[in-house]
Amino acid sequence: MSAKIISIVIRLIFAILIILTSFYCLLAYPPFTYQQVIKLELVTWLAIFVKIHPYIYLTVSVLLNINLLSTIDFSKRFSKYFSLIFVIGNSLFSIALIFNPLLSRLENSFTSLFWCFITSLPLFYLILINYFNFYPKIIWPQDIDKEKDKKIFLALLKTSIFVSLLYFVIFQARLSFIDFFPTISQEIFILIWSLSAHLVVFMAIFLIFNFVSALAKLSLKISVLEFWLVQAVAIILVCLVFRNLIFAAIGFNNYLATFFAFVFATLLVTFFSSISILLAVGKKPFENPLELLLCKTPFNKVTQVFLLLILGVIAYVLTTKFVALDWNFLLQKIIVLIIWLFVFICFYSTKPNLENLANLAKKSFGTNLMLVFALLSLISYKTISILENQLSWQNNYQIISGSELLDKYAGYDISVRLLKDIFNTSREKGSFYKFLQSSSNIAQEIKINPVEIDLVENFTPKEKPNIFIFTIDSLRQDYVGAYNRSVKFTPFIDAFASESIVMENSFSHYGGTGLSEPSIWVGGLLLHKQYVTPFYPMNSLEKLLEKGNYQSFISMDSILETIVKPSSSITQIDKGVRTQSLEFCKSLDELKDKITNREDKTQPMFAYTQPQNIHISVINRQNRTILDNDNYDNFYAPYASRVKEIDRCFGDFIKFLKSENLFENSIIIFTSDHGDSLGEEGRFGHAYTIFPEILKIPLIIHLPNKLLKSIVYDSKTIAFSSDITPSLYYLVGDNLTIKNEIFGRPLFTKTIEEQKAYLQDSYLVASSYGAVYGLLTNNGKTLYIADGVNFQDYFYDLINDPRARNNLVNPLVKKENETLIRGHIERINNFYHFVPKE
Repeated sequence: MSAKIISIVIRLIFAILIILTSFYCLLAYPPFTYQQVIKLELVTWLAIFVKIHPYIYLTVSVLLNINLLSTIDFSKRFSKYFSLIFVIGNSLFSIALIFNPLLSRLENSFTSLFWCFITSLPLFYLILINYFNFYPKIIWPQDIDKEKDKKIFLALLKTSIFVSLLYFVIFQARLSFIDFFPTISQEIFILIWSLSAHLVVFMAIFLIFNFVSALAKLSLKISVLEFWLVQAVAIILVCLVFRNLIFAAIGFNNYLATFFAFVFATLLVTFFSSISILLAVGKKPFENPLELLLCKTPFNKVTQVFLLLILGVIAYVLTTKFVALDWNFLLQKIIVLIIWLFVFICFYSTKPNLENLANLAKKSFGTNLMLVFALLSLISYKTISILENQLSWQNNYQIISGSELLDKYAGYDISVRLLKDIFNTSREKGSFYKFLQSSSNIAQEIKINPVEIDLVENFTPKEKPNIFIFTIDSLRQDYVGAYNRSVKFTPFIDAFASESIVMENSFSHYGGTGLSEPSIWVGGLLLHKQYVTPFYPMNSLEKLLEKGNYQSFISMDSILETIVKPSSSITQIDKGVRTQSLEFCKSLDELKDKITNREDKTQPMFAYTQPQNIHISVINRQNRTILDNDNYDNFYAPYASRVKEIDRCFGDFIKFLKSENLFENSIIIFTSDHGDSLGEEGRFGHAYTIFPEILKIPLIIHLPNKLLKSIVYDSKTIAFSSDITPSLYYLVGDNLTIKNEIFGRPLFTKTIEEQKAYLQDSYLVASSYGAVYGLLTNNGKTLYIADGVNFQDYFYDLINDPRARNNLVNPLVKKENETLIRGHIERINNFYHFVPKE
């Protein structure tokens, strides 16, 4: 038995290594994951994995080869040669990786998908070896297990009730940490909906099993056919998980996504199937094929209770642990699926109790009645779904419908969120969502030529003030005292604001660095591609700096390395520092040193840095520590304490500029690329959401007195970070930029009428990473969101509901805004000469 366990462990380690290798290759293909996960090294351990991958692969392959050679039946010629081919081929591949590492050479191209498939082949081959060696040794049952359907039915019934109650209890345990307090009647409605929704999903699974059993009975070898049919169903279900959950979360949505979802699903299901077969060899016949696939080991009621308690604790710990680490709830949803599976196994494998219940069921009802119950559960769910929009409650002078209540609850009950995603995905997605997807995350192999952008024709700078742009990655507007009087931890930024212009109604066009940072340099909206290269023809800010002969000091993060053309006039600060390690204080200390020691002090300066101090991944990597012992009241302390540190360093730098007599001859811009969710409705980070806390950014601009005296501005008019570059063109060149809704507008002009000519009725906003778009209308007072990832729509009144808690969407609003969003996107696509394939 020990030899069999060793074989299984070695195979399992090899399988994990192959799946990690293959999936890493796939991550290099979508533009988002290549830029943000691989190039940016967002996940620290992945970068380490890439470096040591060849040596891990070689070590694991040697262990596997030794194990295979010791288990091969050399009396069977086919088995011998088939296994030897794997040993030789995999050994050569392992050695080749040492001399020519694969993962570190991957690029954002179709080649990465090719290697994704190639690196999966060794595991497919190993699975075939397992089947050829052990499948013929299986002792199939001779009699049909007549109680099998009832066992499955009862196990699924119990699972649906248990997981709905489990996650409701987890929600109750988290109430003291969240900002959502439903009433008793609301909780009753939530629980009833959750029970009925879980029930309908698990009863649907029962109907599938029942159909498979019926098909298998058409064959003479019922157990054999059912074994393969159940595997096929499992592959389809896992394929749907990859396609609609995992791949959707990483921006992999094109026609190839379904194929690779099938590849990974087949890998996982058939591998565990082959391991189950290996375990079954030498044992007495199993009762039915499902027991073989689940490696079922019967246990008693006490063991069942103990295992369920352990699963409940694991669900709670992992749910709370990954709240701030997750990307669009992806990890939490995967955990839910795993909990579902193991709870089902737990109920299905408790033999004594299930047999008693099955005997009771045998006396009480048959298969037909079980089918009727499954159908009745669907009717029950549909009835409650209708009530979603009929029921309403009044909270704090606001009316909340059942549907809105469930949306809020789903932020904290991930099992319910997963169910809602399943129901949303199963609906007709419609041509509009397909249009959003076809216009987003444009693949690298689709060649798009850059468009020459000149914000001002025949531009010649008349003024050459120093320009400093500090873009604090992920800084929210409401964590700056100049925008929120409750903030007491940004005194130096607030002091700077008192000497500057505070754009009170400022937003980012993009909810994510991937497109928000480049949009600052372009001075306008971008094609949803990372990135059109060469980027320089579109880089308006760099062109301005060249025209003005600026000496530039730039922190070259992973994005600027792509979009900024190398130049002798650029001095890199933070050289050799990884993007995720860019710290504001260190950047400013180095910048001060560069300014002090520069040779030509008459040459105008430009500086740009985008520190990562408060990026959610950095905070999580630092274990969400609080940097001091201050009381941050209702603010998220790990984030707020880092904002306080940024404030201190910024204040020190402003003091330095004043001491060097540079302050009054400089344009200084303090802003952000986007904000962040810090627990609102259970959300953390800035994945595919473009809610107000992500779109609203600080935009504080200091102008020299000489420039300030000659311009006018309206701080209450809607402004965007993409307006920075057009404003700089006007300030240093005294020229109006070309009027085009793709471009930003000058925030400062000689007359207010000049600005009004640029204003629009609606402004497009979008996620940088997914097919999620929105419209800001009525001078930023209303926000519409069309989520083409989760297939939901939102409409908020930001004046009466600034935290976007009440979704006011209705069919008329939806139709009107979809038309406007489509028009905006089409104009962008036309401008950049891109034709999407819907």
